[in-house]
Amino acid sequence: RGGSDIDTNGYPDVLVGAFEASKVAVYRARPVVVISAQVVVPEALNPEEKSCTVSKMRVSCFTIQMCVGVSGENIPPKMSLEAELQLDSMKQKFWRRVFLEQTSQSSRVFPVELSSTKSQTCQKITAYLRDEVDFKDKLSPIVVSFNFSLGSAHKAGELPPVMSGQTMIRKQTRIILDCGEDNICIPD
Repeated sequence: RGGSDIDTNGYPDVLVGAFEASKVAVYRARPVVVISAQVVVPEALNPEEKSCTVSKMRVSCFTIQMCVGVSGENIPPKMSLEAELQLDSMKQKFWRRVFLEQTSQSSRVFPVELSSTKSQTCQKITAYLRDEVDFKDKLSPIVVSFNFSLGSAHKAGELPPVMSGQTMIRKQTRIILDCGEDNICIPD
């Protein structure tokens, strides 16, 4: 017949049995959490604008804004996501050109707490561009990756929800070069 919600989580569960088998299998449906996320980075980074100090050196800083929201039917009232931000993620760690201001690392893992009363949460992080003398590649884009997964905290005996939607976002920015008005660089 169908439509039975055995665990009262708001989703129909399925019972499967076979004639004279004396066994029944229960397939419990899990709540679906729809994730929506956004990352905002500047269109371009100007290495000449040194707006903050890291390790007693003036560096070019910029802000990254990350927003995450959840929605869905009968989802838990409070949820925890595990988020990871990676800067210049297309480069190997040693060759990365952008770092977080607080830690001087190119990545950070952090929890994001969400609730059904707050549809979206945002966080701003300051990052900086390495000194130009420390890297040669000024042409390839700087890719900022933001990905997340569900946290492991849930009640005993309760099935954790499954995620749907955007679990990873990539945005890119570039370094402003002194290549004239047409932005086409011609070597000397």
